[in-house]
Amino acid sequence: MTQKNQLKMLQLLKVAVFLLSCWFIWYHINSRISLLDDTEKLMVRLNNRDAIFRISIAVILMLLNWIIEAVKWKYLVNFLGEFSLMKSLRSVFTGITVSFYTPNRIGEFAGKVMHIESEFRAKGCLLSFIGSSAQLLVTLQLGLIAVLLNMGTWFDLCLINKYVFLVLLFSLVLFMTFGWFRISWLSPLLLRLKLNEKMQSQVAVFSEFHSQQLLTVYGFSLLRYCVFSLQQYLLLLAFDVNIDLVNCLQLTAISFLLITIIPSVALGELGIRGGVNIAVFGMMVNNTFGILAATFMLWLINLAIPAFFGAVSMLYIRVKKEV
Repeated sequence: MTQKNQLKMLQLLKVAVFLLSCWFIWYHINSRISLLDDTEKLMVRLNNRDAIFRISIAVILMLLNWIIEAVKWKYLVNFLGEFSLMKSLRSVFTGITVSFYTPNRIGEFAGKVMHIESEFRAKGCLLSFIGSSAQLLVTLQLGLIAVLLNMGTWFDLCLINKYVFLVLLFSLVLFMTFGWFRISWLSPLLLRLKLNEKMQSQVAVFSEFHSQQLLTVYGFSLLRYCVFSLQQYLLLLAFDVNIDLVNCLQLTAISFLLITIIPSVALGELGIRGGVNIAVFGMMVNNTFGILAATFMLWLINLAIPAFFGAVSMLYIRVKKEV
């Protein structure tokens, strides 16, 4: 097969992947709507002017959310060379699409590096790990802090056990934070292993990140967390779940923590998200439909729609250097 024919085959393969991804996304959006049980009630809320306004703000925040992630990814990848913001945004959306089909979104690593030159993709995966672990750290930190703040309300423990649990949780938060901000120590530790020269140059990328660089990455992650926490608050209000901002942020932190530590595939994640949010928010509000509808809308806005953009971005992946 000539190089020209190989390129045509690869182009056709990209189109096929795009069409298959679009079908999967649409199919699972339709199937997830059925989880709400009362689609008529959903449509009534969607015709409410206040609800439409709040959902529109949540959509705008989705764009801000992924632009922040694209800026963070660009900051990380610039350690390998210049990377435009638009290319970074396409990489982020491709990562979402690939993660849509993998447990706990681990496929995001592979999706993001598809837009990087092949010789840098291994390092790109390590850089993606740094960015994703920063987001995980923020989620665990704020989730555990929310648990600490609500222990007296939700946990019926004897006084001694309660304080032991408080100390353990606080120690865990400190340990995770210290460990992540010392991620540069991974390079010398990994270099002690019997790695070949190529792998040694790849793991050395961790040594590039010291406190200042890591604080920047952490700041982007914290900003993203604030954005999708605000999204959840707006969507709960849009579906008539009456809850004040402070309580909502605390419950959101706990729900995000539980969703993060429960194994799932994004295709089936909505059911888990719905169950967790009903369990967490249900202790304070009595509106199961509103909680489920807000959960569905957050899943649609933050995952399903960006996954479609990611399917489109796959069409722009360069293939010339792969043949």
